[in-house]
Amino acid sequence: MNASVNASTPSLYPYFIDGRPLLEVAYAMSLAAHAHMRRKVDGNPFINHPVRVAAALWRCGLDDTVIAAGFLHDIVEDTPTTIEEVRSCVGEDVATLVAALTEVKDIPDYEQRKAEHLQRLASSGARALAIFCADKLVNLQDLLQDYEVEGENMGLHFNGSLDQKEAHTREQIKLLLAVDGASSLPLLGELIDLNAAFRRARQANTSPRVLADPVFAP
Repeated sequence: MNASVNASTPSLYPYFIDGRPLLEVAYAMSLAAHAHMRRKVDGNPFINHPVRVAAALWRCGLDDTVIAAGFLHDIVEDTPTTIEEVRSCVGEDVATLVAALTEVKDIPDYEQRKAEHLQRLASSGARALAIFCADKLVNLQDLLQDYEVEGENMGLHFNGSLDQKEAHTREQIKLLLAVDGASSLPLLGELIDLNAAFRRARQANTSPRVLADPVFAP
């Protein structure tokens, strides 16, 4: 039975992986790697984020390679897992997408690191950009919901300010819009609408409650 879930609901299980071996392996790998990680803001399991990214891609009808990479998009950047381990576990195609979605840790400056990643993503193909779009959409869903509670104090939880986050989101949307066939890029319209809602929320210092996709088992 499908259940609408709040963005902070713990222990989400992505029932859509059942009977799909690549997705089952990718989810298990992500779950193990992120097992002890918690969100900075509310302490909920971090695994909910990659699960929701993968669910957004599944909802759009994308193939299992893309969905698997959605489960694993943060695994190299945020855990000790290497890209070689990803390749060994789920194959070259998924690993290539994960590598494209991984920021370079050796660039210490926040602005420079984000700029390098955007430049690299621009040449990584539509499938990597679809995952990137899903990631930003889920992040923005969380940001809107958290902003409802904390307002401008939300900026204290991040390396960059909320103004920087807004500016980067605008740059990310510009990148996505510049891609050939952008009008058919999954989730881009939702991302644009949600970013506009966040801007309005900051201007009014209020925000609507944002729910995640209803694609999880209760």
